[in-house]
Amino acid sequence: MDSNAVDSSTGNDTSPPTKNPHRRVKVYMLNIERAWDDKGTGHVSCAYIDRLSGMALIVRSEDDENSVILESKVCPDTTYQKQQETLICWSEKEQELALSFQLVDSCSEIWEKICDVQGRDPGDSGPDDSLQDSRDDDHPEDPYAANSMVELPTPDLRHLPDIQALFNEYIQGGAVQWRVDKLSASIESEGYISKLLDLYSMCDDLENTEALHQLYSIFKTIFMLNRNSLFEILFSTDNLMKVVGVLENDPCKKSVVPHREFLEKKAIFHPVLALTNELLLDKIHQTYRVQYIQDVILPTPSVFDENLLSALNSFVFFNKCEIVKMLQDDEKMIKVMFQQLTDDETDDAARRDLVKFLKEMCTFSATLQAPDREAFFQMLAEMRLLDAIETLWNLEDADILSTTNDIFAYIVEANPSMVREFCLSEAKLGQDDLLLTKAIEQMQHDPDPELGGAVLLSVTIRLLIDPENMLANTTANGAPSMRTEKTEFLNYFYLHCMPVLITPFRAITKNPDSLTGDYYTAQLLNLTVELLSFCSEHHSYQFRVHMIKHEILKKVLCLLKSKHMFLALCAIRFLRKLINLKDDTYNRHIVQGNHLKAVCDAFLANGEKYNLFNSACIELFEYLKTESIGMIATHFVEVHYNSGFQDITYVKTFQQLKETFSPRPASSSGLEDPDSFDNMLAKTRRCRRDNNALEEEEEMWFDKDDEEEEGGGGDVTPPYRSSPDPDDRVGHVDTDPTFTLSLPKHPAKDEDEGAFTAGPKLARAISINLKSLISATDSPPRSPPSATYSLPDSSHTTPAAVAQIIDSAPSTALPASKVALVDYPDEDSDEEGDGDGLTASKRSRIEASNS
Repeated sequence: MDSNAVDSSTGNDTSPPTKNPHRRVKVYMLNIERAWDDKGTGHVSCAYIDRLSGMALIVRSEDDENSVILESKVCPDTTYQKQQETLICWSEKEQELALSFQLVDSCSEIWEKICDVQGRDPGDSGPDDSLQDSRDDDHPEDPYAANSMVELPTPDLRHLPDIQALFNEYIQGGAVQWRVDKLSASIESEGYISKLLDLYSMCDDLENTEALHQLYSIFKTIFMLNRNSLFEILFSTDNLMKVVGVLENDPCKKSVVPHREFLEKKAIFHPVLALTNELLLDKIHQTYRVQYIQDVILPTPSVFDENLLSALNSFVFFNKCEIVKMLQDDEKMIKVMFQQLTDDETDDAARRDLVKFLKEMCTFSATLQAPDREAFFQMLAEMRLLDAIETLWNLEDADILSTTNDIFAYIVEANPSMVREFCLSEAKLGQDDLLLTKAIEQMQHDPDPELGGAVLLSVTIRLLIDPENMLANTTANGAPSMRTEKTEFLNYFYLHCMPVLITPFRAITKNPDSLTGDYYTAQLLNLTVELLSFCSEHHSYQFRVHMIKHEILKKVLCLLKSKHMFLALCAIRFLRKLINLKDDTYNRHIVQGNHLKAVCDAFLANGEKYNLFNSACIELFEYLKTESIGMIATHFVEVHYNSGFQDITYVKTFQQLKETFSPRPASSSGLEDPDSFDNMLAKTRRCRRDNNALEEEEEMWFDKDDEEEEGGGGDVTPPYRSSPDPDDRVGHVDTDPTFTLSLPKHPAKDEDEGAFTAGPKLARAISINLKSLISATDSPPRSPPSATYSLPDSSHTTPAAVAQIIDSAPSTALPASKVALVDYPDEDSDEEGDGDGLTASKRSRIEASNS
């Protein structure tokens, strides 16, 4: 050993940084393509590295002694192998490494140091060293020896133990990939598998159990080599059943498992259609039997290392691709299949087989690439697949219906736009039976007691109505079209399909006793409510209009009376979803319809039970508080708090709601405190205008009023008009069907639809009916009422003028439950006043105009 190599007292490398021809090595690393890359030539040493806290192999470049090619810590649990006297290889961090030494002595020297660190015998060259040493001269293991092959023993009874030992050596003990590749190439090139199968036939005839067990071990090792070229040989028509026979003789089992008997006699191929393509038939038989080997005969995947049989999975995968492509090319067979599917004379048994065959085609299509899969389903659509699905849904056979649901889910998942286009074409033709309505009806009348088909169809329908995967149409020149798929299909869905979807709730409304129904009905209602929740989140305008028009929320909250707790929780989730949207239209609808009453009654009826329903309700009210949903929170405090919530003390949610959202007392003038308006409207996200701008506009009004007085026009009462512009109806008082007080659009109206401002006095004098506000902000304009009192468009109206109009209006009282508030600017003024928001000069002008 070189005395300059290692200082025994320190354990550090003391070799001078000079070239040492006795330790010249090449460093190789296995790449992802399983080929060896030469990382360079240098000089190796084994020394203690403080940074690594242990001994390490260090290779410095022979061209640049300061450049380190390799630095690898020698770990006790790393498997090192010495091969061919000049080669040391090991695995490190999922990377295969090798050092090829120029001299045998230097290789032995480094090997002894590695063994010393690991506490092993230097005479042990690695796993199965005895077998390796006995065959060193027969098959060189140097990965850089090109075209080297493994010399395999003669496949006969006498050499079966040698064959088994050789194969086990190459697949066990941390064998590197190049050894596996060379063994696989040797087996493939010499026709070794056919010879072994011939030997199996002889052993099977002789009932030589020991030899059969050895052959089982050999063929199991061949499978674990994971080479697609070997699988092509194993699964050929001549060899496949013999391979199954070999795998019957598992030494771990007490008796032979008759796999061949099952495949040849019990698993009978039943052709649904006349297949004339012999290659297609062979591929179908082969795929079935290979899958049987993979799923039944071979040990479970947990026994193997990760991806050990990936080539076998790929073999089955590409077989399925070829089957689908060959079926797709046989147009004659496809046409015959669809003709028999829709023919009334086809018996149920034949139709059931045809539907299952079509499902298998769709299942195999999942293996295709995206363009090929799209072309496959486009071909099926041209063959009127969707029309066939409608016909099949009219049948009563449970197996046919279940399989049809699967086919419909496959085609929607593959190309939802194609299905939407078909639905729209049906509606344009005026057909009564529409595909999507039939899908909803099938979901609501699923014959499966476990509702497997209903769950699948609900997911499929959700995928169809999801705007995220809808496309924008384009014109002939490629420009975006005004009519998008989203607009057209959602209009179709809410016109034709939504009434069918909410049909179960109509029965509940008419007969509340039906809520005590069985689990089947409750689960169907649950699926329906989940779909409605999805619509509320993704279809803002369409669902908003439909929900208010058909009182969907009221019908869903009836489920709170159900004996099934999961159904009551579903109703809570739906209400929670609407509130979470923070949409003023939904909030006004909840307040105006007093829909919170159903939740409050159900919560109080639940009593002090500490269950999931109790927690869900408390979370709902907690959300109102933390997110400051002022409109609903104030309504709860005013209407429902004293119904029993004042006595609930185990949570502070309701007391805090009371403290935060209690209405403030009215001022001495009989009008509400403006601060309470500010708090309320800030929480409902109203927009305000600048105070200075309002003061300037008031000055302009007074100046114009002075000009009118100088011209002799002393009457400031605005004229009446009977047909105001519907677009100008920002808000009105709907106390009587024949009376409406309209306000013109403000010139500086905010972009937030329906939000407008007025002066302080004007804000105090006007209240707006909630229904009218909904109409003005969220729905198309209504026709004007028969009699309308309006303010002039040409000027801004003073508080005195407004008061004069209100005095002349009919004396119909406005219900307190229908009062909403109009926003107004802060009343703080830079000028000093007496607290009413007007300066002395402005007040004098108002008094003059009133006199």
